[in-house]
Amino acid sequence: MEPLKSDRLDTEVELTVASHLPYRPAKMQYHGFQYKTVPHITLRSIAQNSNLDPIFAKHEPMLKAKLAAGNTALKNVSDKLRNDLRSKLALKQKQEGKKAITDADRRRWDLPPKDKGWQHWEAPSPPMSITPPI
Repeated sequence: MEPLKSDRLDTEVELTVASHLPYRPAKMQYHGFQYKTVPHITLRSIAQNSNLDPIFAKHEPMLKAKLAAGNTALKNVSDKLRNDLRSKLALKQKQEGKKAITDADRRRWDLPPKDKGWQHWEAPSPPMSITPPI
């Protein structure tokens, strides 16, 4: 290939196509395309991210208070209501099939025993339509 002259800079620029090279350097994968890898976001990197600590510190007391209030209210739920909710869950499963029952349905309708209460990972979340914006 012959070099091309640049009109502006008066320098010679040589153009080559990677597929015409007699060898392929290690960095060139396919017809001269050079790629770079990027770091992936993993659960480990999120868990070890110290920038999230102030956010957790801000919201944890509020979430603990809401969980305590929910567990207090849960103690006042009658056995009749608990059985009615379980029946509603069983009816939905019978009518729509086992796959129609979501984890959210189980959390809302199958309440834990009065003496146990919810743990923070078990508490039902409100439907998306009434969730307040952050």
